[in-house]
Amino acid sequence: MAVLALLCAFGLASFLLLRRHPLELVVAGLAMHCLLPSILVVSRLQVARFSIHPGAALVIAGLISLILLKRDDIRVFAERWLECTAALIGLAALGVVHGVTTGGAPSLGFAFDQIVVPMCAVFVIGVELTADPGKWTRLRDGILAIAAVEGVYASLQARQNSPILFAEALSEQAWFGTASEVRWMGSLDHPLVLAVILATAMPLLATVRRWYVVFPLMVIYFSGILATESRAGLLAIAGTAAYALLRGRTSPRSKSVLILASVGFVAFALQSGMVDGALERFVTGEASTQARVKAADYFFSILDQYLWLGEGLEMSFRVAAGGGLTTSFENSVFMTIVDMGLPSALFYYGLMIALLVTGLVRRSMPGFVIGGVVTLIQITTFSALGVRSAAALWIWVVAAGAAFSPRHAPPARRILPSAPPTSVFAAEPPPAAEDLTRKVPA
Repeated sequence: MAVLALLCAFGLASFLLLRRHPLELVVAGLAMHCLLPSILVVSRLQVARFSIHPGAALVIAGLISLILLKRDDIRVFAERWLECTAALIGLAALGVVHGVTTGGAPSLGFAFDQIVVPMCAVFVIGVELTADPGKWTRLRDGILAIAAVEGVYASLQARQNSPILFAEALSEQAWFGTASEVRWMGSLDHPLVLAVILATAMPLLATVRRWYVVFPLMVIYFSGILATESRAGLLAIAGTAAYALLRGRTSPRSKSVLILASVGFVAFALQSGMVDGALERFVTGEASTQARVKAADYFFSILDQYLWLGEGLEMSFRVAAGGGLTTSFENSVFMTIVDMGLPSALFYYGLMIALLVTGLVRRSMPGFVIGGVVTLIQITTFSALGVRSAAALWIWVVAAGAAFSPRHAPPARRILPSAPPTSVFAAEPPPAAEDLTRKVPA
């Protein structure tokens, strides 16, 4: 209870200190969403069966701050990103409709945490980075710091063989207390959510210049993945670590040192047995693979029932159980289709993909784009978005970073209202700053 009070105090302090800084409020909300498991919020912080995560409340506070303080920036963003703005508003409204029609305060709380609040976060990030592209570093640093805290915490859990905090609330999870208990989750709701967060943060290290910052964070993220024993996470973090090493912004000499140090750490991990548990799952994980295959077969056999409408939010578990599955559908896309229907699911994931494609077309900071793609792949391997957790907000924040971060690392500057739009929704980028200041010959 003392830890819960401390975290709530953190949320209040964040609001008081950052109330004039919408982007930083979103980052603080993301941190709070990760530090406080959703199962604890649902079980301990309900009012009339309705609950909204304190981290989500901070994101909404960021949106309110933006509306009150930066109306000109909102107008510029809405003009430059008209279709994106309309899609964000439409998806948020759709989430509320699904929450209300599903019936009950719990469904409405789910809709707010999983759909409405992430759309608010994307909007705030878009407005802030459009007005001041230099703020992308604050978003990146927040993501790297949150992932580092979670990685260290999961490693401590693995060392002590204990969840350390929130054990009573976590015991209410269906998976907790089974054979998978040796897989640790940090302060999140599931080990695989932690794997998503760590694998997403890793490619952002390619944008960090200081090798003595990059290497310790790589070790922390890799160690955290080993605590989760996630096969998909291990493959993802291996690939993104290679990307961060080869495409990093460190000097050639520092890059060589980083590569040698990383090879040495991997060799040490293999020799010391640190990776044995994760590697063993590639051999003994046949049961979970078969469960996913069975779930996919059952989903496609009933897909024609959800071509328009779904069963209601969080109802996919009941449908899966009715089909004889001992697990969920183990795929966030499948679960969203069953819950909301195919059109709503296409709208939800279509916008997410559009943001990532926008970042690819604009050649935005590549770490966000790579991280977003890796995350999108990972959520198709488990029920990341089918239950309340930090996964939804995290994924959409990374997608927003991919779409709205700058091509390089420009100094903080203001975008002129007359600047033409730059996205897959619109035309070519504005001319570079040096072109605008180039002298005309006499």
